[in-house]
Amino acid sequence: MMTVLEVAEETGLPVETVRRYLNQFSEFCPSRKEGRRKLYDDDVRMTVMMIRQCYDYGRGIAEIRDVLAQKVSPTLDAEIIEGEETAVTAPLPPEVEQMIQLLPKIHEVMEEQSERIGVLEREVAVRQGREEMLAEEIRHLRHDVEQSKILRVQTGEDARKMRGEIDQMGAEIERMRAEKKEGFWGWLRARFGGR
Repeated sequence: MMTVLEVAEETGLPVETVRRYLNQFSEFCPSRKEGRRKLYDDDVRMTVMMIRQCYDYGRGIAEIRDVLAQKVSPTLDAEIIEGEETAVTAPLPPEVEQMIQLLPKIHEVMEEQSERIGVLEREVAVRQGREEMLAEEIRHLRHDVEQSKILRVQTGEDARKMRGEIDQMGAEIERMRAEKKEGFWGWLRARFGGR
């Protein structure tokens, strides 16, 4: 006998979903009460999986009842009669029995997939961290490039100013040389009288 939680664990479905299926299709899910808990036959796992498949295929409640009526005999809930458990159940078809046998393997595969997903999620987180670091580095590089452009412009302007000043100084030197030369010749002419 299984609790709702155990059925959920065995099938891999959420507890709320299993509980809803068991309530909606109770005539196909033999159970008995033990204190405040309901216990279900082990065969209920297959019934729950069949219900899930039907929903996955888009079938409605009435269609699912028809499918279950063909595959699983409706049962009366187990009753305690003079200390004995009794439930009216029909044997399960062989394909259903095979599916029940596969449930542990399916559960194992699901756990492996869950572990793989965890590994992939960690890898994605690491990659996202790297991407964020690279993005930050790119932002810094762009900032540095902009700063170097500004410096280049300033350096270019400074160079043009310096060239202008050098040109002015060169012109001033030439003027002074010309004056000095003219002054020397003028002094010579004045001293020796134009000879």
